Amino acid sequence: MVSKLDIAVQDILTQHKSTGEPVDQLVGKITRSRGFGSRDRKLIGDAVFDALRQKPWPAWFTRKIDPELEQALRTRAKPVLAIDQRMITVQEAQKQLRELGVESSVSHLAKTALVLEQDRLSLDSLPHPLRESIWFMDEGSQVIAAQIKAKPGDRVLDLCAGGGGKTRMLLATGADITAVDISQTRLAKIPGVHRIVADGRTVSLPPFDWILVDAPCSGTGTLRRSPDIFGRLQEADIAAYAKLQRELVANATQMLKPTGRLVYATCSVLPEENPMNFDGLELIENRQLLPSTDGCDGFYHASFRF
Repeated sequence: MVSKLDIAVQDILTQHKSTGEPVDQLVGKITRSRGFGSRDRKLIGDAVFDALRQKPWPAWFTRKIDPELEQALRTRAKPVLAIDQRMITVQEAQKQLRELGVESSVSHLAKTALVLEQDRLSLDSLPHPLRESIWFMDEGSQVIAAQIKAKPGDRVLDLCAGGGGKTRMLLATGADITAVDISQTRLAKIPGVHRIVADGRTVSLPPFDWILVDAPCSGTGTLRRSPDIFGRLQEADIAAYAKLQRELVANATQMLKPTGRLVYATCSVLPEENPMNFDGLELIENRQLLPSTDGCDGFYHASFRF
Protein backbone atom coordinates (compact mmCIF):
# COMPACT_ATOMS: atom_id res chain seq x y z
CA MET A 1 0.00 0.00 0.00
CA VAL A 2 1.34 3.43 -0.94
CA SER A 3 1.69 5.72 2.07
CA LYS A 4 0.74 9.39 2.28
CA LEU A 5 4.44 10.22 2.49
CA ASP A 6 5.18 8.34 -0.73
CA ILE A 7 2.33 10.14 -2.50
CA ALA A 8 3.67 13.51 -1.31
CA VAL A 9 7.15 12.64 -2.58
CA GLN A 10 5.84 11.73 -6.03
CA ASP A 11 3.61 14.81 -6.20
CA ILE A 12 6.58 17.07 -5.35
CA LEU A 13 8.76 15.41 -7.98
CA THR A 14 6.02 15.75 -10.59
CA GLN A 15 5.42 19.44 -9.86
CA HIS A 16 9.15 20.16 -9.81
CA LYS A 17 9.57 18.51 -13.22
CA SER A 18 6.72 20.49 -14.75
CA THR A 19 7.40 23.90 -13.17
CA GLY A 20 11.08 23.94 -12.14
CA GLU A 21 10.05 25.41 -8.79
CA PRO A 22 12.75 24.84 -6.14
CA VAL A 23 12.15 21.66 -4.20
CA ASP A 24 12.52 23.33 -0.79
CA GLN A 25 9.58 25.57 -1.61
CA LEU A 26 7.49 22.71 -2.93
CA VAL A 27 8.22 20.54 0.11
CA GLY A 28 7.15 23.31 2.45
CA LYS A 29 4.04 24.19 0.48
CA ILE A 30 2.75 20.66 -0.08
CA THR A 31 3.57 19.23 3.35
CA ARG A 32 1.96 22.17 5.15
CA SER A 33 -1.17 21.98 3.01
CA ARG A 34 -1.49 18.28 3.85
CA GLY A 35 -0.91 18.67 7.57
CA PHE A 36 2.43 16.89 7.89
CA GLY A 37 4.48 17.54 11.03
CA SER A 38 8.10 18.65 11.06
CA ARG A 39 9.47 15.09 11.31
CA ASP A 40 7.51 13.95 8.25
CA ARG A 41 8.47 17.09 6.35
CA LYS A 42 12.15 16.24 6.85
CA LEU A 43 11.58 12.63 5.75
CA ILE A 44 9.73 13.77 2.63
CA GLY A 45 12.37 16.38 1.80
CA ASP A 46 15.19 13.84 2.16
CA ALA A 47 13.33 11.32 -0.01
CA VAL A 48 12.74 13.90 -2.75
CA PHE A 49 16.39 15.01 -2.79
CA ASP A 50 17.63 11.41 -2.76
CA ALA A 51 15.38 10.62 -5.74
CA LEU A 52 16.70 13.65 -7.65
CA ARG A 53 20.30 12.54 -6.99
CA GLN A 54 19.59 9.34 -8.92
CA LYS A 55 17.98 10.97 -11.94
CA PRO A 56 19.95 11.46 -15.19
CA TRP A 57 21.60 14.83 -15.62
CA PRO A 58 21.70 16.75 -18.93
CA ALA A 59 24.34 15.51 -21.35
CA TRP A 60 25.61 19.07 -21.87
CA PHE A 61 26.68 19.04 -18.21
CA THR A 62 27.94 15.48 -17.73
CA ARG A 63 30.23 15.66 -20.75
CA LYS A 64 32.07 18.53 -19.04
CA ILE A 65 32.88 16.64 -15.83
CA ASP A 66 34.65 13.37 -15.08
CA PRO A 67 32.90 10.31 -13.59
CA GLU A 68 34.55 10.78 -10.17
CA LEU A 69 33.20 14.30 -9.89
CA GLU A 70 29.73 13.22 -10.99
CA GLN A 71 29.67 10.50 -8.35
CA ALA A 72 30.78 12.96 -5.67
CA LEU A 73 28.16 15.51 -6.71
CA ARG A 74 25.47 12.82 -6.40
CA THR A 75 26.43 12.09 -2.77
CA ARG A 76 24.58 13.78 0.08
CA ALA A 77 26.77 16.34 1.85
CA LYS A 78 27.24 16.67 5.59
CA PRO A 79 26.10 19.92 7.21
CA VAL A 80 28.92 22.38 7.91
CA LEU A 81 28.88 25.21 10.42
CA ALA A 82 30.73 28.51 10.26
CA ILE A 83 31.90 29.99 13.55
CA ASP A 84 31.78 33.71 14.33
CA GLN A 85 35.17 34.04 15.97
CA ARG A 86 34.23 37.45 17.39
CA MET A 87 31.82 35.59 19.68
CA ILE A 88 33.28 32.11 20.29
CA THR A 89 36.29 29.99 19.38
CA VAL A 90 35.95 26.96 17.14
CA GLN A 91 37.12 24.73 19.99
CA GLU A 92 34.55 26.13 22.43
CA ALA A 93 31.75 25.81 19.87
CA GLN A 94 32.76 22.20 19.24
CA LYS A 95 32.80 21.53 22.99
CA GLN A 96 29.35 23.04 23.55
CA LEU A 97 27.90 21.10 20.62
CA ARG A 98 29.39 17.86 21.94
CA GLU A 99 27.78 18.49 25.33
CA LEU A 100 24.47 18.71 23.48
CA GLY A 101 25.13 15.38 21.75
CA VAL A 102 26.22 16.90 18.42
CA GLU A 103 29.54 15.49 17.21
CA SER A 104 31.70 17.39 14.73
CA SER A 105 35.21 17.64 13.34
CA VAL A 106 37.25 20.70 12.42
CA SER A 107 37.54 21.08 8.65
CA HIS A 108 40.90 20.37 7.04
CA LEU A 109 40.15 23.19 4.59
CA ALA A 110 38.84 26.04 6.74
CA LYS A 111 39.85 26.68 10.33
CA THR A 112 36.48 28.33 11.01
CA ALA A 113 34.42 25.31 9.90
CA LEU A 114 32.92 22.42 11.84
CA VAL A 115 31.71 19.43 9.81
CA LEU A 116 28.81 17.68 11.56
CA GLU A 117 28.61 13.91 11.85
CA GLN A 118 24.80 13.93 11.68
CA ASP A 119 22.71 14.76 8.64
CA ARG A 120 20.61 17.49 10.23
CA LEU A 121 20.71 20.06 13.01
CA SER A 122 18.08 22.61 13.97
CA LEU A 123 19.87 25.76 15.08
CA ASP A 124 16.67 26.83 16.84
CA SER A 125 17.15 23.91 19.24
CA LEU A 126 20.47 25.29 20.50
CA PRO A 127 21.01 27.65 23.47
CA HIS A 128 20.75 31.29 22.43
CA PRO A 129 24.43 32.34 22.81
CA LEU A 130 25.63 29.36 20.76
CA ARG A 131 22.87 29.74 18.19
CA GLU A 132 23.84 33.36 17.57
CA SER A 133 27.51 32.40 17.05
CA ILE A 134 27.14 29.83 14.26
CA TRP A 135 25.43 29.38 10.90
CA PHE A 136 25.39 26.86 8.08
CA MET A 137 28.04 27.47 5.43
CA ASP A 138 30.01 24.97 3.35
CA GLU A 139 33.71 24.81 4.16
CA GLY A 140 34.60 25.68 0.55
CA SER A 141 32.62 28.88 0.87
CA GLN A 142 34.55 29.67 4.03
CA VAL A 143 37.81 29.13 2.15
CA ILE A 144 36.73 31.87 -0.27
CA ALA A 145 36.02 34.35 2.54
CA ALA A 146 39.49 33.63 3.93
CA GLN A 147 41.05 34.87 0.69
CA ILE A 148 40.15 38.42 1.77
CA LYS A 149 43.14 39.08 4.01
CA ALA A 150 42.00 42.51 5.16
CA LYS A 151 43.39 44.39 8.17
CA PRO A 152 41.48 46.57 10.63
CA GLY A 153 40.62 49.81 8.88
CA ASP A 154 40.83 48.41 5.34
CA ARG A 155 37.92 49.19 3.06
CA VAL A 156 36.31 45.97 1.82
CA LEU A 157 33.52 45.63 -0.74
CA ASP A 158 31.34 42.53 -0.97
CA LEU A 159 29.82 43.26 -4.37
CA CYS A 160 27.28 40.41 -4.49
CA ALA A 161 26.60 39.92 -0.79
CA GLY A 162 23.65 37.53 -1.17
CA GLY A 163 22.78 35.85 2.11
CA GLY A 164 25.71 37.46 3.89
CA GLY A 165 27.59 34.38 5.10
CA LYS A 166 30.93 35.51 3.69
CA THR A 167 30.20 39.10 4.72
CA ARG A 168 29.80 37.96 8.32
CA MET A 169 33.16 36.21 8.17
CA LEU A 170 34.77 39.36 6.76
CA LEU A 171 33.56 41.34 9.78
CA ALA A 172 35.92 39.28 11.94
CA THR A 173 38.87 40.99 10.20
CA GLY A 174 38.00 44.35 11.75
CA ALA A 175 37.81 45.94 8.30
CA ASP A 176 35.21 48.47 7.18
CA ILE A 177 32.75 46.38 5.15
CA THR A 178 30.36 47.57 2.46
CA ALA A 179 27.81 45.03 1.20
CA VAL A 180 26.08 45.52 -2.15
CA ASP A 181 23.23 43.41 -3.49
CA ILE A 182 20.23 43.91 -5.74
CA SER A 183 17.93 42.45 -3.05
CA GLN A 184 16.96 44.71 -0.16
CA THR A 185 15.46 41.69 1.60
CA ARG A 186 18.78 39.84 1.60
CA LEU A 187 20.78 42.90 2.64
CA ALA A 188 18.44 43.60 5.54
CA LYS A 189 19.63 40.37 7.15
CA ILE A 190 23.29 41.47 7.25
CA PRO A 191 24.11 43.54 10.36
CA GLY A 192 27.22 45.58 11.09
CA VAL A 193 28.03 46.67 7.53
CA HIS A 194 27.29 49.52 5.14
CA ARG A 195 24.41 48.22 3.03
CA ILE A 196 23.72 49.44 -0.50
CA VAL A 197 20.90 48.12 -2.67
CA ALA A 198 22.27 48.34 -6.20
CA ASP A 199 23.22 46.43 -9.33
CA GLY A 200 26.85 45.36 -9.01
CA ARG A 201 27.38 46.07 -12.72
CA THR A 202 26.63 49.77 -12.39
CA VAL A 203 27.17 50.83 -8.77
CA SER A 204 29.96 53.39 -8.27
CA LEU A 205 31.73 53.84 -4.92
CA PRO A 206 35.03 55.27 -3.61
CA PRO A 207 38.02 52.91 -3.99
CA PHE A 208 38.46 49.79 -1.87
CA ASP A 209 41.48 47.87 -0.62
CA TRP A 210 39.72 44.54 -1.17
CA ILE A 211 36.78 43.57 -3.36
CA LEU A 212 35.00 40.21 -3.28
CA VAL A 213 33.00 39.37 -6.40
CA ASP A 214 31.12 36.26 -5.30
CA ALA A 215 29.35 36.16 -8.62
CA PRO A 216 25.93 34.75 -9.45
CA CYS A 217 26.50 31.47 -11.26
CA SER A 218 25.03 28.14 -12.32
CA GLY A 219 25.46 26.70 -8.80
CA THR A 220 26.61 23.38 -10.26
CA GLY A 221 29.14 23.02 -7.46
CA THR A 222 26.29 22.73 -4.94
CA LEU A 223 24.52 19.74 -6.51
CA ARG A 224 25.19 17.66 -3.39
CA ARG A 225 22.93 20.02 -1.44
CA SER A 226 20.68 21.26 -4.28
CA PRO A 227 20.07 18.36 -6.67
CA ASP A 228 17.05 20.19 -8.11
CA ILE A 229 19.22 22.68 -10.02
CA PHE A 230 18.51 21.16 -13.41
CA GLY A 231 14.82 21.83 -12.97
CA ARG A 232 15.61 25.44 -13.81
CA LEU A 233 19.14 25.52 -15.28
CA GLN A 234 19.53 25.31 -19.06
CA GLU A 235 22.70 25.10 -21.16
CA ALA A 236 22.09 28.57 -22.58
CA ASP A 237 22.17 29.99 -19.06
CA ILE A 238 25.90 29.31 -18.74
CA ALA A 239 26.87 31.86 -21.40
CA ALA A 240 24.52 34.38 -19.80
CA TYR A 241 26.13 33.83 -16.40
CA ALA A 242 29.63 34.17 -17.89
CA LYS A 243 28.66 37.51 -19.46
CA LEU A 244 27.18 38.76 -16.18
CA GLN A 245 30.27 37.66 -14.26
CA ARG A 246 32.63 39.58 -16.55
CA GLU A 247 30.44 42.67 -16.32
CA LEU A 248 30.56 42.51 -12.52
CA VAL A 249 34.34 42.19 -12.48
CA ALA A 250 34.73 45.01 -15.02
CA ASN A 251 32.75 47.36 -12.79
CA ALA A 252 34.50 46.14 -9.63
CA THR A 253 37.84 46.98 -11.24
CA GLN A 254 36.74 50.63 -11.42
CA MET A 255 36.37 50.65 -7.61
CA LEU A 256 39.66 48.93 -6.74
CA LYS A 257 42.58 50.92 -5.34
CA PRO A 258 45.80 50.77 -7.39
CA THR A 259 47.33 48.59 -4.66
CA GLY A 260 44.11 46.68 -4.01
CA ARG A 261 43.18 43.04 -4.46
CA LEU A 262 40.12 41.56 -6.14
CA VAL A 263 38.88 38.06 -5.29
CA TYR A 264 36.55 36.44 -7.82
CA ALA A 265 34.52 33.40 -6.81
CA THR A 266 31.72 31.09 -7.94
CA CYS A 267 30.07 27.90 -6.71
CA SER A 268 30.41 26.38 -10.18
CA VAL A 269 32.47 23.49 -11.55
CA LEU A 270 32.22 24.73 -15.14
CA PRO A 271 35.32 26.32 -16.74
CA GLU A 272 33.24 28.87 -18.65
CA GLU A 273 32.36 30.50 -15.33
CA ASN A 274 35.80 30.17 -13.75
CA PRO A 275 38.25 32.18 -15.87
CA MET A 276 41.88 32.81 -15.03
CA ASN A 277 42.00 36.23 -16.66
CA PHE A 278 40.03 39.46 -16.73
CA ASP A 279 40.84 42.58 -18.73
CA GLY A 280 43.27 44.87 -16.93
CA LEU A 281 43.98 42.46 -14.05
CA GLU A 282 46.90 40.16 -13.27
CA LEU A 283 46.20 36.72 -11.79
CA ILE A 284 47.93 36.10 -8.45
CA GLU A 285 46.54 32.66 -7.63
CA ASN A 286 43.49 30.52 -8.27
CA ARG A 287 41.99 27.23 -7.11
CA GLN A 288 39.14 24.94 -8.06
CA LEU A 289 37.69 23.10 -5.06
CA LEU A 290 35.78 19.89 -5.81
CA PRO A 291 33.91 17.34 -3.70
CA SER A 292 35.79 14.54 -5.46
CA THR A 293 39.22 15.86 -4.42
CA ASP A 294 38.64 18.24 -1.50
CA GLY A 295 35.49 16.91 0.18
CA CYS A 296 33.60 20.20 0.01
CA ASP A 297 31.12 21.62 -2.47
CA GLY A 298 32.47 22.79 -5.82
CA PHE A 299 33.90 26.32 -5.58
CA TYR A 300 36.33 28.40 -7.59
CA HIS A 301 38.31 31.39 -6.40
CA ALA A 302 40.95 33.56 -8.04
CA SER A 303 42.86 36.58 -6.70
CA PHE A 304 43.85 39.49 -8.95
CA ARG A 305 45.74 42.78 -8.83
CA PHE A 306 46.50 45.54 -11.32
